[in-house]
Amino acid sequence: MKKIYIIQILLLSIFLTGCSDSTEYKEFEDVLVKIDNSNVIFSAIGGTGDIIVAESVDFTAVSDKDWCQLTVSGQKITATVEPNMSISGRTARVTIKSGNRVNYVSVTQYGIRITRTVTASGKGEEIRISYNYDVPVIFKSVDENWVSCTVETDEIVLTVQANPSLTETRSANVVLQIGTVELFEETVTVNQEKNYLEYADYLGTYVMTYSNTYNSTTPSFSINVELVEKVAGESFYLKGILQPAYDDNFLIPIGYSGATGLSIVTQALGFDPVKDMDIWIAVTRSESNSYSIGSGYGLVSTGANLDSGHLAFSFTDNGKWTGYTTIGISFRYLVKGTSSTTGATTAPIGNGTGDKIRYYYMTFEKQ
Repeated sequence: MKKIYIIQILLLSIFLTGCSDSTEYKEFEDVLVKIDNSNVIFSAIGGTGDIIVAESVDFTAVSDKDWCQLTVSGQKITATVEPNMSISGRTARVTIKSGNRVNYVSVTQYGIRITRTVTASGKGEEIRISYNYDVPVIFKSVDENWVSCTVETDEIVLTVQANPSLTETRSANVVLQIGTVELFEETVTVNQEKNYLEYADYLGTYVMTYSNTYNSTTPSFSINVELVEKVAGESFYLKGILQPAYDDNFLIPIGYSGATGLSIVTQALGFDPVKDMDIWIAVTRSESNSYSIGSGYGLVSTGANLDSGHLAFSFTDNGKWTGYTTIGISFRYLVKGTSSTTGATTAPIGNGTGDKIRYYYMTFEKQ
């Protein structure tokens, strides 16, 4: 009998507990306005979506955000959502009341998922930007001709040309139309870094202009020369500045530094067995055609630019010849193993015009 009594108590407890839960749930239901379904999640474009009230009762519906406007027709609440111009998403709360009963529905809208600022290399490049609009994106305009734009499915493709400046950055604005019937415009700003020169940029053929006297600062002669690889990433040979008979045997080394560009220093080019003399490249100063074969005297490239669409630069003193401006180079025959000249003080082996020995105020433009 004792066991049966315990079982009856347990069954009664379960029954009472079930009744209590049912009552509480019913009371909770009684304070809610029943919602059948809702379709109120929006992209950044915005648009309209519906909330359906599941019972035939009088009710009111109010949005707590101005960007979400409501209209009521029968049991349907239509939410009209404006485009969201922010990168961040946002939420409005719709409050639905019927007498003492109430319910809440969240209206969610995503932000504009598009990169609004990009940075391009000074060398130029193609940049692809993903977007998540559910309406077409149309290229409208760009305020600089060095950027072009095409729109592919889910991607905006920006083609950026090389920056002609080695010292200045630049920017352009690309305007996009969102939607075939324009809903709003979006602007992508392209910031481009200044260009920079690498070893490979110097390789190639140039027109070298020069003066053959230090008194004339305006280059009036020109020859074609070439920078070819000596040690990759470290140095070049300058070809074409000597007459063909010497050009292959007495190559002129040109130093390279990513930070400072090119350099030419006084140096021995080699021994000429015909003359039984050493051939030197000598740095020439701006007074009386004086020259030096002292260690470290030289020229460095300056004024590098891409203004013409081609690499151009000139040479200036490297600062070793104090008190003078070293503005050119010349070629000298010296007694073997010494710094003394014999006979002609200059070697007529240059490929230039006029004097054919000295090259002043040299400028280079790549072809």
